[in-house]
Formats: sequence, structure tokens, C-alpha cells
Amino acid sequence: MHIESVRMKLKLTEICLIDPTPAVVLTSDVGQVTAPGSLLLKCPFPIFTSGPNWLRQHVFTTSVTMSIIQKIYTDGACSGNPGPGGWGTVLYLVEGGVHELGGRAAQTTNNRMEMQAAIAGLTLLRDSGQTQPITLHTDSEYVLKGITQWIAGWKRRGWVNSAKKPVLNRDLWEIMDQLHTEVNQTLDRPVQWIYVRGHAGDPGNERCDTIARAFATGRSIDLQTADLPTFASL
Repeated sequence: MHIESVRMKLKLTEICLIDPTPAVVLTSDVGQVTAPGSLLLKCPFPIFTSGPNWLRQHVFTTSVTMSIIQKIYTDGACSGNPGPGGWGTVLYLVEGGVHELGGRAAQTTNNRMEMQAAIAGLTLLRDSGQTQPITLHTDSEYVLKGITQWIAGWKRRGWVNSAKKPVLNRDLWEIMDQLHTEVNQTLDRPVQWIYVRGHAGDPGNERCDTIARAFATGRSIDLQTADLPTFASL
């Protein structure tokens, strides 16, 4: 059964991911039902308190089981700095799948491409509605320290850095900060940011670098894709 048909038949107001561990179907007073298949259905009324058993069984045994994001790798590249740039993002899924993204800008900097890669990963994570904690891996100390350490001071000072100069790339920092906040409000634990030394043999980092460089130079590259939860857009 497609997610669209589940949404239409049950008149769901929201669908989000929970722990995929099989669970007994439960109905609460507010209409929340934990279903084996990693879905938490938030309904306007407790629709599962009545109805034919075949419908309940059909919904829970055939509804699409979406993938859970386990970790995200990001990287950026730029020819000339400033110059043509590209970014790459790789999402590793719990069941072993991989989902890859990439993009480019005609005139940019390496730092902006590093940020765009992280923004892409955080956007997919936010839109998934996932609650399981994840790790986000970057070889950019600028991105990691910026989002975990410096940004609080920047905002407190009105987007001025410690040298009393305007913060560079404020437009992207504001986007990333908003995404980071929204994601952390949904996850069971905040995003764990991990620094990875670039070009040191880490498969995730190396793949992101390959994607970013391909986009920066305009070369074609095949990207792996997987079914990802995008319930927030329904």
C-alpha cells in the first residue's frame, strides 16, 4: 500500500518515524498508534479502536517501511576558491542502503560548499521526521566549530565575530542554524557532529569528495539513491 493511499483512507494528519523495532499495535486516548513497520500514526481521533481486523492488519503489514538514516557525510570543493564549486552529501541508512546528493555553484568558496553539503543533509533529516539519533561527519572545522561553538556568540553579538567584523556567509549560517534547531527538537538526542580528517581514507569522506569535485568541474557522476522518509512534505 502506498503512503498516499494510507493517508487518504485513514485521514492522517501527520506521519513520522519511530523506533523500527516490531511492537504491539496500541491505541491511546489521543489516537496515536505504534505499528510494526516503524511508523507512528498521529490521527485526529482514535480510528483504530474499531473497524474490521482485516483493515488494521492490511495497513500494518503492507504499509511502506521507510529507511532510517544512521549517519551523514558531507564535503565541499572549489576550483580557485573563489571559483566554480561543488558539494557532496552521502546518507548511510540503517539497513545498509546509501543515498547520495550533490550540487554546484558557478562562483563560490570552499567554505560555502562545505556548508551547502551540511544543509542538504540536515534538510533531508528534518523532512524525514526521524527521531533516531544520527552522526554528521565533516572534514571542515569551519562548519563543525561554527555550528557547535561559534554561532551562539555570533547571534548574541548581532552576527558580528570576535574581531567585531560581520560574520561571513551569514545567509547560510542562518539556514543551517534553523535546520539544526528543528532537527534537534525532533531527534531523541542532538545531532552528534564528528570531525573527519580529509583525504585520510575514510570511505564516506572520500565519496563525498569525489561527488563534490565532479560537480565543481562539471563532470557527470552516478549517484546512488534510496527510499527516504519524506513524511513532512505530505
